[in-house]
Amino acid sequence: MNFIEKLFGGAKGDGFNQRQREALVDLLILCQYADNVLRLSEEELIKSKLQELKWDSAKPLDYYMNEAVARVRDARASAEAQMDFISYISSRLETNAVRQRALSIMGSVFRADRQRTEREIALQKQIQSALERSHKSS
Repeated sequence: MNFIEKLFGGAKGDGFNQRQREALVDLLILCQYADNVLRLSEEELIKSKLQELKWDSAKPLDYYMNEAVARVRDARASAEAQMDFISYISSRLETNAVRQRALSIMGSVFRADRQRTEREIALQKQIQSALERSHKSS
């Protein structure tokens, strides 16, 4: 990315700024871990979606993803920690358009293995609710 692109808000083409891209990674990893079963179909879909991003960080995407896994595991330690993590994700998805895209991609991850569990449904509702609250307060 050149100086002018950085000055005026980031890489063009994916509709996200870097803060939003990082929030999306955190969100998708959280969704992948929702049912305590890591499926190849979910992993492949997430990698495919993330390859479409114009990652613009000194930290490589793979490294950020590994850190996201650790954050997700910590967040899943309690219901309160998970809600705090969801709120943190939500706070970084600053516009309605970005939130809607994130919700759409999130839905794809939940459908990737063709097996919706109660945990996935509950998590999806929590995330949607947090994003709606975030939207109302922004």
